[in-house]
Amino acid sequence: LTLFVEQRVLTGDDPYVFLRYAEELLRNGSIPSNDTLRYYPQGFNVNYELHLVTWFIAGFAKLTGLQPIDVAIWLPSIFAPLIVIPIFFMTRTLTNSTTAGIIAAFLSAAAPAFIIRSFNGFCDKETFSTPLMFAGLALALLSFNKIITSTQERKRCIMISIALAATSGVLIGIASLGWRGFLFTYLVLVAYASLTILFGKDVEDLSLISTPYLIIIGVSTMFAGLLTIRYGGLGFFKSVTFLIPVGAAIPLLALRWIKKRYVIVLLIASAATLIVLEYNYVASLVGWLLGSKGLVRSTVAESVMPSLGDVWNQVGLPLIIAVFALLPRSLKDARMRNNYLFM
Repeated sequence: LTLFVEQRVLTGDDPYVFLRYAEELLRNGSIPSNDTLRYYPQGFNVNYELHLVTWFIAGFAKLTGLQPIDVAIWLPSIFAPLIVIPIFFMTRTLTNSTTAGIIAAFLSAAAPAFIIRSFNGFCDKETFSTPLMFAGLALALLSFNKIITSTQERKRCIMISIALAATSGVLIGIASLGWRGFLFTYLVLVAYASLTILFGKDVEDLSLISTPYLIIIGVSTMFAGLLTIRYGGLGFFKSVTFLIPVGAAIPLLALRWIKKRYVIVLLIASAATLIVLEYNYVASLVGWLLGSKGLVRSTVAESVMPSLGDVWNQVGLPLIIAVFALLPRSLKDARMRNNYLFM
């Protein structure tokens, strides 16, 4: 036992890659552009790697004087538990219950899918990016609620909402520097915006959601598109343009002479026109979403196409229970409806 405790080792291949890059960064001030230890013999262009974990290890070691391997071993167990903070506040906002927030925070910290990536020695991407992603989503929810409940001091509430949205975009953008799974936040946001169009009732207030929604998308994509080439560099903006029309269509709900069914028809007609005029782009977009290395597989199924049975086994029964248990008794209140759609 003593010998085991005294060992300073990492668990997994990826943590050693980030450790090696951090040590190189501390030693030489930069990382060689070609890593000959990956994909031998041609090597790997390190510019395509996401360096958030590397920068974190090197920076923390530089500031504290600790050895990089010690930072890599202990930092995940310190950083990963931060996920309980956004989960607590998000759940408390959704349910208006502190007890529910505490329970959700405990479940998030103890979830096997997350805890296996955060114990000592697993210094990997998920540990660092996941808390940032959920912090971004928590601020997004606060931003949406702030802007639709701004009956008094509307201008001040709108400015606060915009500030929250910009901060949310920054956090999601920083998460993009560490893990491709950050794209999961876009699935959440576009699903929420779509549900708002379909089921939002208080159209004048709900139409304001488009402002923080588009700010979050815009700010976060700037990080991913301008600071990395992993996502295709500036081409990344083209791949996420499908997010924009949904948000841009929300203000149409505020026009009383346009009924909701016409907005939905307009979106469908726009999508059909896009397929006809830009078929190659649509085909590449479908591949980007559902392909073997697509968004859905990378963020939900770890690059494996799940069957319907797999999905049901993981989320089917809990989802049904949640829908019926959490369904508010009244959805007339704009904020309550907004929270339920976000949930």
